[in-house]
Amino acid sequence: YEFYLFYEPALTFQAYNAVLQGGLFLKDKGPLLVDIKALVFSQQAGLRYAKNRVTAAIVYLNRTRQATTQQRNENFCSFQIGYRFGRVK
Repeated sequence: YEFYLFYEPALTFQAYNAVLQGGLFLKDKGPLLVDIKALVFSQQAGLRYAKNRVTAAIVYLNRTRQATTQQRNENFCSFQIGYRFGRVK
């Protein structure tokens, strides 16, 4: 088994965000459209446990604002459970 702490920083470039700017190829983009920030920084930290085919994790995610009108950074916590299929070697 293994049990460890992890930290994962990431810098993402977004050229277009259809959720915030409407469909790319649509003429009517929708009623609520906002401008996006090109660079978004996110960081994840958490605990992960794995034994045989089962994994579990508790993760905290912090992401900077994706839109120019967004007032705060986004913060999420998640609990993840996974099972790995396939042949064991």
